[in-house]
Amino acid sequence: MKTNLALATAPPARKPRRASSSAQVAQRRLLQRLGQTWRSLSFQEKSTWVSAAKQINSPSSLTNTPRLTPYLTFTQAAGTLYVATGTVPRTAALPPAYPAPFGDLTLTTSAPGQAFALTLTGPAYAGHILLRAAAPVPAGQTTYPKGAFKTIGTLPGLATSADIAALYLAHYLAPGPGASIAIELIGVSDSGLRTAPTLCTVLTSGPGDALAPTEPALTLHPTK
Repeated sequence: MKTNLALATAPPARKPRRASSSAQVAQRRLLQRLGQTWRSLSFQEKSTWVSAAKQINSPSSLTNTPRLTPYLTFTQAAGTLYVATGTVPRTAALPPAYPAPFGDLTLTTSAPGQAFALTLTGPAYAGHILLRAAAPVPAGQTTYPKGAFKTIGTLPGLATSADIAALYLAHYLAPGPGASIAIELIGVSDSGLRTAPTLCTVLTSGPGDALAPTEPALTLHPTK
């Protein structure tokens, strides 16, 4: 079904009666700016978001997200990019494809008794990588409660390896031996569009322990 760009307009902004926090005020201002930017896009610029939405909503995407309109695709992606860089994209750009889609990425921890270290290793990746982590759990636990993963930082890309211990320790305490660390990796394009998360896990039981990602397949979709 063809998308009528004349109808692909931003809905009128609705302001809450009272902003109870600075976070609400910031969110409202962001949505206002995104709505203004969307209304200023040219036909050609909006067409890129229409194409991106079609890919996201295609049956082959295998995503569990609701169907997204071009406008919602834009606001989710642009909101992600604005928070990270302070800029708002005007055209959609897909994240770079990952070699063996993140399948060769591994996490490595330090040996017991040594200072905590956490290294991400894998093939070179030119796109941004968003890192989300959960608190360490006992070895063998494979499920996490809703909301367990939170953003700990981003990488501008990956050459061969990256030390992410400082990012992890800024949010969680260093785990002891026998704990399981889980990191979600999400590829992000220059316009804020994301890949589906890939999960890497590792046990903190000895030097060089590493497990391959448990969800190696990448699927394009914006995430919250």
